[in-house]
Amino acid sequence: MKVLLPLAFLFCLIKLQAQQSIIFKQLEDSLKSRMARSDFKGASQFLDKMDALLANHGNHDSLRMRLLDNHAFYRFRSGEYEESVQQLAQAAAIAELHEYWDAYLDMQNNLGMIYSKLGNNPKAMEAYQEVLKASDSLGLPIDTDYVSTLVNYGNSLQSQGRLQRADSILARGLVLAKEIKDSALIAATMKFMAKNALEKNQPDLAIALVDTIQNHYFGVIAPRIKDDPIYLRAAAHFKKKNFQDAESDIVLAIELMKDHLNDPSLVDKLI
Repeated sequence: MKVLLPLAFLFCLIKLQAQQSIIFKQLEDSLKSRMARSDFKGASQFLDKMDALLANHGNHDSLRMRLLDNHAFYRFRSGEYEESVQQLAQAAAIAELHEYWDAYLDMQNNLGMIYSKLGNNPKAMEAYQEVLKASDSLGLPIDTDYVSTLVNYGNSLQSQGRLQRADSILARGLVLAKEIKDSALIAATMKFMAKNALEKNQPDLAIALVDTIQNHYFGVIAPRIKDDPIYLRAAAHFKKKNFQDAESDIVLAIELMKDHLNDPSLVDKLI
């Protein structure tokens, strides 16, 4: 009997944790659905339910990590970048402690993107380099996550004015994106290459890159960022004094943004 009681307790505990994980996953799926529609009020309600689930029934670190990650994404989409960094850093620490390497590398990449948004390029570079170094040391395959980090690293180099080095990294990223046949990543890489071309006063190259994106990859770009390459092309036309073409692209970019003007993280594009 002394043996059976602990075993029974252990069985109940495992069953409870399994049920908790199922409920958490259902709430998480609902949260992501609301976030995809930029329904921040609805998303906030599901975050509250996830908080309550873990507070009332105990939690294990993997769920705590996911909760912090979801909070961080919500804060990011709400334009609260500092708060997003804090919560994402906590989630990444849990992932590193338990060697959840896929989650850790994904979070480090996201930290780099948020630091870039905050204008803290040294911290962004540090996060991207950590991902690339860890991926190599762990012998992980070159996949979408790896190439995404490489491309973000190239964009951070561009932000620091290291344009030639950025060109080299982005060119490598484009080759790898094509090798793994990730159309969305190809489009993102070409967008950063167009941005770099503008900085190097190469408007014709920027226009050609955006034309390629629009003609071949526009359908795979997330709707909330479709305006990005169009704005870059407008700036390139403006540099060439093609004011009519620039105006057309600005009108198109604003039209593309209309459905997402309720997202505070995008307001800075209009300033």
